[in-house]
Amino acid sequence: MATKHYGVLLFDDAAKQIENPLKPFLRKEDRIGYYFNCKAIDASGPLFHMTVESDKLLKDSVEAEIQIPYAFIKVVVSSSRKNPFGFTET
Repeated sequence: MATKHYGVLLFDDAAKQIENPLKPFLRKEDRIGYYFNCKAIDASGPLFHMTVESDKLLKDSVEAEIQIPYAFIKVVVSSSRKNPFGFTET
């Protein structure tokens, strides 16, 4: 079975609230706005849980688990490719 990848697109106002502390993980695409590329997600708890990797611009890649309120999320896209439906790597 193919590995799933997830794109979690955020509302712009929500992304701006968390942009500074999560800058190594949060990405921005001009056409769609702010998003996370996720290795895994879990939507079963009180917060939306994501497993993400830091931006490739950093010297060492870091994997992190981030939890955000559901109200921050515009849409979640799942794909067998790492760059699903307009989500691009920076």
